[in-house]
Amino acid sequence: MLQYGEDWRNRGIKLQESKNLENKELHELVAASSTSALCCLGVNVELLTMNPAGWTGSPLFDKAKSVIDSIKVVNDSAERSVALMSAYNEYITKNEREMQRLVQVVEDNRKRIPDYKKTTLKQYKTR
Repeated sequence: MLQYGEDWRNRGIKLQESKNLENKELHELVAASSTSALCCLGVNVELLTMNPAGWTGSPLFDKAKSVIDSIKVVNDSAERSVALMSAYNEYITKNEREMQRLVQVVEDNRKRIPDYKKTTLKQYKTR
């Protein structure tokens, strides 16, 4: 019987040597919290008790694969956001000096306006 982790949000996997991550085996990156995370995603973890050679064609495997394939990779979204902001900055600024000034204005605005509620914005006075 598989043991399920108490709380999968607690990041219990601590890599001693993160430099050698590419040399790690898959089983070295899996902990009890991994099965809890899979359960939260609706993946039947009993699949893990089966021999991986028999996974192909298994309905459990097909369902698990479709769930895992539907998960967005966070880094991909972050990279797209950075690319979008870079393109936007190039569109609205002509040179580095203008971009630095724009960043300063935005930073100053965020310091002066703590949130964007209507009541706060009504009290806001321009300089």
